[in-house]
Amino acid sequence: RWRHAVSILAWWIVPPLVIGGAFIASGLVEVLRLGMCPPAPPDIAAYPCTASDYILRMSLGPWALVGHITIFSVWGAVLAGVLLVRALRR
Repeated sequence: RWRHAVSILAWWIVPPLVIGGAFIASGLVEVLRLGMCPPAPPDIAAYPCTASDYILRMSLGPWALVGHITIFSVWGAVLAGVLLVRALRR
């Protein structure tokens, strides 16, 4: 049973978290270099911020939830497609 739980965690949860972390890390490099948070839609201009401010905004901010839902939905659709193809081949 625990192997099944680890498998679910490894295939369904970890990859979207890594993808989201990669998006955050790519912007974090610019924040560390410039000391400015990038502009955000629809009306927030670039502003001075720290790395922790940026990480907080990108992981828990109001628009971050939309990004997380999108990443998890796309990943879920990809895995569901893979599982469907594997089931049909048997």
